[in-house]
Amino acid sequence: MAEARGLTHRVPALAHAEFRRVWLGGAISNSGSMMYIAALGWITTDVTDSAAAIAAVPFIGLVPLFLVSPFAGVWADRFKRKRLLLLAITGQAAVGIAVAIMVTADAVTYSRLIIASVVGGIFGSLGAPVFQALIPTLVPVSALRSAVILNPLQFNISRAVGPTAAGLLIDSVGASFVFWLNAGTYIALVVALWSIEDRPAAFSGATDRSVFGDIAAGARYAVRNPPIRIALTAGTVIAILVFPISYVAPILATQGLDLDASEFGILVGLFGSGAITGGVLMLLERDRLMERAVLIGASGCATGLLLIGLAPGLTVALIGMFVTGIAFVNVTSNVLTSLQTNLDDRVRGRVMSLWMMIYGSLGPVGIITYGSLAEAIDIQTVFIIAAGAMATVLVVMALRRGFKVLDAPAEATAR
Repeated sequence: MAEARGLTHRVPALAHAEFRRVWLGGAISNSGSMMYIAALGWITTDVTDSAAAIAAVPFIGLVPLFLVSPFAGVWADRFKRKRLLLLAITGQAAVGIAVAIMVTADAVTYSRLIIASVVGGIFGSLGAPVFQALIPTLVPVSALRSAVILNPLQFNISRAVGPTAAGLLIDSVGASFVFWLNAGTYIALVVALWSIEDRPAAFSGATDRSVFGDIAAGARYAVRNPPIRIALTAGTVIAILVFPISYVAPILATQGLDLDASEFGILVGLFGSGAITGGVLMLLERDRLMERAVLIGASGCATGLLLIGLAPGLTVALIGMFVTGIAFVNVTSNVLTSLQTNLDDRVRGRVMSLWMMIYGSLGPVGIITYGSLAEAIDIQTVFIIAAGAMATVLVVMALRRGFKVLDAPAEATAR
């Protein structure tokens, strides 16, 4: 009991049952999703040898984040978030089952993989901003920081467990089992969501604005708040340079390092393991200035990318993935903490949809850029270029003290 009280004192979000259930359900479901992504990338290499074509499958799946997320953000502010999220999860599960059937029937074609990626991306784009907006409502303000850190931590646990498990399972029992297992993991999150209170909409007042007017109002709110504006800018850099790593890992594994399926799973899993380590370290440390934390994290990202690019074999690449994972969660958790802490709940869905839009527009750009450059040069040289770009941004922001505003409170009022 004393140990449990000590943990909840250190991580206060865990003292709240609704948060615990949704967090655990999300971890199980996302582990399945990461298995799905890794397995999808691996079977894509069976139907095409083109690096650009392999990268195009996850690219096309992320595009709906840009197209659907703005509307999902408005709906997350206007309607009950629990019900919206249940709808999105049901759709994702249906796509997962369809892909499992296709792989089991040995009916995989490149065009069908593209279709599955698009449809799954649409439902994922509906659920992502709603989930981000729901989590802070499950805890009081005093527990918000730990909830914001734990939220990406469960995703990063999934990054570690999912790809590693997928690689081992593909090697031992085949890809079809991985896809069926992914479909089953959605049950955990559905059960967790059914168990929580069906909270009223964040904004229940009358409005004469259209959906597009609400989207514009959320964008104005973000632009007028320096902490939110800089947090979204930092997210932009990470989306282009670091986010694509897991998605282009099949190219790195097959064309750069010549790995088998189990080694590929370990490679991707080390990124997630690093992210878990970074998240745990953040939970255990006392509050510190976000400016310093983000600068350290960005330095780590540049170092990890460089190690991957220069890796002569698997060992150095694993170190690079682990370092990048730690640094990635350091940057994203700190900017998300600043973002969520400064948000008015009436506009939370719309602003978090902007965060998802960044990953939906610039994340795919990063993925397809990695893949296209790998066609022209080679994948490890692309990682070296990304490391140089990250270092350049880091120097500019350090000299201008650009991240200092992350420690300042927001001033604009939601409308």
